[in-house]
Amino acid sequence: MRQGETRRTWDYGTARAAASACAAQLPVAGLVAFLMTVERADDGADGGSAFGLACVFPFALLVLPVLGMLHSAMLTLPAVWLGRRGRGRGCGGGGGGGRGAEWGWSLGCLLPVGGVWAGLFAVLGAPFGGALLWCAASGVVPVLNVAYSRRREQRLGRPLRKVWLVAVVVSFGVCGAVVLGALVA
Repeated sequence: MRQGETRRTWDYGTARAAASACAAQLPVAGLVAFLMTVERADDGADGGSAFGLACVFPFALLVLPVLGMLHSAMLTLPAVWLGRRGRGRGCGGGGGGGRGAEWGWSLGCLLPVGGVWAGLFAVLGAPFGGALLWCAASGVVPVLNVAYSRRREQRLGRPLRKVWLVAVVVSFGVCGAVVLGALVA
């Protein structure tokens, strides 16, 4: 892997694609976590958790891009980088490089990168297996978005525009579908 290949992994377009997907999935994950804590029985509670969620909402537009960049820098982009290196070296010793799509290698590399973070969470008291699965699963959508964005950039010959706008629209759409599904259930 040459210096240009490493630079391509951490370039602005790749980081933007990863960060926008990371930021888009955070509200969905938070909504699902919130809905899992809501009890079915109404015992006269004042709706404190819903009120807290409503108070956090105005700050979400400021915090989510930062959290998306942090998540992509600590999980998604290292997995993409490892996937590129693994594919470039080729497991099996043949000198012609690895087989398979780069995104497949990057998805596979989410496990070791997620394992590092799961180890940190295990030191803090979380179960290692659950933390590993959650860390690795949180990188699937961003890795696939990076692969899609790269393919589109190659086809168009220019970086993609409006990735943040698309991420916001998709996130709101999925959140709406989750709320609708929760109401139906």
